[in-house]
Amino acid sequence: MIEINNEQSLIVIDDSIKLLIENAIDASLEYEKFTKPYEINIVITDNPGIKAINLEFRKINRETDVLSFPLINYERKGTSSLEY
Repeated sequence: MIEINNEQSLIVIDDSIKLLIENAIDASLEYEKFTKPYEINIVITDNPGIKAINLEFRKINRETDVLSFPLINYERKGTSSLEY
């Protein structure tokens, strides 16, 4: 499942852009031969929005280009229970 949330108003994010994002994700998963169930949430935000997220989750009080958060339970460093 892919969910796209637009939390900004600077750039119009229409259905064609959402489809482009979904196609890029699908192509990446296919390239990696990833066949497990997945959930991907994309949040499109502005500088104040990403700064707030960066501060909340990483304790870094500045903007950044991209944040990603894996939802994998690691059994020990460098391994996960969701090997593919």
